[in-house]
Amino acid sequence: VDEAMGQAQTWTDMYKIFLDDYLDSYAPIMRAIVASPPGAVVIHCHAGKDRTGVVAALLLSLAGVKEQAIAADYALSQENLWPLYEQMVAEAGGEENISRWWKPDTVPETMLATLAHLNDQYGGAETYLLDAGLTAMEIEHLKRAMQPVQKLQW
Repeated sequence: VDEAMGQAQTWTDMYKIFLDDYLDSYAPIMRAIVASPPGAVVIHCHAGKDRTGVVAALLLSLAGVKEQAIAADYALSQENLWPLYEQMVAEAGGEENISRWWKPDTVPETMLATLAHLNDQYGGAETYLLDAGLTAMEIEHLKRAMQPVQKLQW
């Protein structure tokens, strides 16, 4: 898996690796959401855009949110993370001193391609999560928990 990540050329490549090679990592995340009390749940990773973005995309897909809206939501990360990136670049003495993977390059096309892969390879979020080990009951619980999201104007 680390070798595959080293070969990734784009964020889409990386997200496909997240989905394909870390399938068993998503069930514990989703189960933590299922087990949480009613209300908001915070999901995050180091930067809050990559692994978090894939988890958010899975949840939003499960909620029936349109792919264009999921991609637009994902793209907001670039605007929100850009000041932090600029600070990191300044502290490192230039962009060449920072891994390209730190750049908050979260364009909608990346998430659209990731969702296309999810649909083409797995038949969508629900089938993917079943393959990851969730039960139908857990998926129904997630869908119910996402009902407020379904009511938002996307």
